[in-house]
Amino acid sequence: SVGYGLDKSVLKLPALINITTTINLSPKQRSVYRVLKTERVMEDGTLLDTPAKLHATLRQFLSTVRGQALEAVLDDTETHILIFYVFNASRDKILEIAKKYKRVIYEQSGHKSDLPKGIPTKPSITLLQYQSGSAGLNLQYANISIFYEPSYSWMDMQQAVGRNYRGGTSNLTRHYYFKVDR
Repeated sequence: SVGYGLDKSVLKLPALINITTTINLSPKQRSVYRVLKTERVMEDGTLLDTPAKLHATLRQFLSTVRGQALEAVLDDTETHILIFYVFNASRDKILEIAKKYKRVIYEQSGHKSDLPKGIPTKPSITLLQYQSGSAGLNLQYANISIFYEPSYSWMDMQQAVGRNYRGGTSNLTRHYYFKVDR
């Protein structure tokens, strides 16, 4: 059988608001980033001797500074929220922040598979690692998605956008993207 995709304009979806939050590094953070990038050595002496190691380390470093932006969104709303991330260090930071809020925490990742059965009755935070939670899940109970850091894969990003913005969505949906100004 052949599948035919529908143009989203046919579905009469409610508005989707994309919000990009730019995070400025402190002078100290900017200095650490530059040292990592130019000297290619971590504080513990680990060499960043391949482009892949360097790139992953720089991305992971930048993911640690997104916490304040996450707190600002969590402070501003008491509804269900999806948070997409890549790195385990990001997961740890998100969990550390999420535990400060009185919300149920769900997770779909390489660590844990604990998604709600049906629509949660209390405000919740759902952590989704792109590789395991960006495709094939219907998470329309949340009208806010936070893209804590971008995925390496454009397709994973598009799939993640579609977790709560798809046919049957009836509420205004907001997607937050955290961009670090280095």
